[in-house]
Amino acid sequence: MHQKQADSLKSVEENIVAQALGIAMLYRDYLHKFVKLSKIDVDGTLEEMVRINFNDCEYSEERAESEMRYYIQELIQEIEVGNIGKKELINNLTPAYLINKVLDMKLLKLDIRKIDRNSLKFQRWERIQASGGQENAMYIIFLVVLMSYIRDIVVDRRDKNTSKVLVIDNPFGTTSSYYLWEKIWAILERNNVQLICPGHKIGTNVMEFFPINHLLTEELSTNDRTRIGIQVRARSEILDRIERQKRGGQLSISMY
Repeated sequence: MHQKQADSLKSVEENIVAQALGIAMLYRDYLHKFVKLSKIDVDGTLEEMVRINFNDCEYSEERAESEMRYYIQELIQEIEVGNIGKKELINNLTPAYLINKVLDMKLLKLDIRKIDRNSLKFQRWERIQASGGQENAMYIIFLVVLMSYIRDIVVDRRDKNTSKVLVIDNPFGTTSSYYLWEKIWAILERNNVQLICPGHKIGTNVMEFFPINHLLTEELSTNDRTRIGIQVRARSEILDRIERQKRGGQLSISMY
């Protein structure tokens, strides 16, 4: 059985190498897109908030083909001696393994910009040095880009920027500065991500990034019982839209 699988692979080796190389290149290009999704407007120029050192770890076309060919030949040999079966073969031909043949993943480094008031300097991901609020903002930005990256791979629609929803529990404790939310909002808007945040004691300057707010209120009823209510505050044009949609029996709210 193993020899039969090996003979089958040998007969179509060139085709397998080409297909495996194509898959690896596709996912390498996805990684390039990850960086592009992090671009926001900074003083009139689109700047990447995330950077990957592709020039240091990306193989040339010739080396990538050589690495892939050697890898496929190794798999054939492993099948011949009975070290791997069909299940292991399928696993070894997944993108997680193939991308290592076009990129030296051990050399891959990821940098992210530290959000200061007057500068946006890159820091190595594993050596971030920032305040608690700055770190939170950097992690939120990275998470938004990661969401868009995964959605783009799954949906694979170049013509459609699909909407996403991110829920974060009270990020306002440490991440309370306006300049941090400016950058967070910019990445949310670019990636079409709606942000929902329960929280309290939120600064009025930060509230402007959330066009719709649902406030919990307390009222005493006639029998002296506390009743919890919800008060909606929003920009006038959004409130008008909410009322129209309520009358039409449909409510669809977009918020950042």
